[in-house]
Amino acid sequence: MEDVKNDNSLSGDGPERNCGSANDFSPQEAAWRARVEQLEKRCSGLQKKLNSRPIVFQAQRRDLNAKGTSEPGVPGFPQEPPAWVKLAGKYGGPQAEQIAQKAFDLPTKALRSLTHRLLQKDSWLWLFYAHVLILYVIAASCYAQTTPLTASDVGSPVDAINKRVAQAAKEAAASSGSR
Repeated sequence: MEDVKNDNSLSGDGPERNCGSANDFSPQEAAWRARVEQLEKRCSGLQKKLNSRPIVFQAQRRDLNAKGTSEPGVPGFPQEPPAWVKLAGKYGGPQAEQIAQKAFDLPTKALRSLTHRLLQKDSWLWLFYAHVLILYVIAASCYAQTTPLTASDVGSPVDAINKRVAQAAKEAAASSGSR
């Protein structure tokens, strides 16, 4: 391997090896060239495979302070305040805008910090997903326990409206007839 590093003829820089055929090389040099050619073909194939994949957005790495929260002005933190903050400033003045901005920033910082800590530990992330799954199961069971309308009940919202209108018409006719 040492003699290959010192041999400039492998790189094609040497004038005597620039245009030579495979027979002009020593067996070791021919083996190295064959290996380089094999690696170049493999690299080319992998590059084509990589280029055929769709480009997927990769979020920027957020710079976090010691507490793990982003500060305004740091990449990844929204630079532009949300529209409702601007509306609060428009209708309530600069103090209302400052209060609205703080009402936005404080929960945002807390949620970003929580998310950052969840992403750091796999066990906490799995616990988070498990609790979300449990909440979905509870919600699904609540929806499943509601009884659907039976045949004796009103079949659709339109029928319910029609029934109420008919009832109101009867009451109106009864009250106008009693006068």
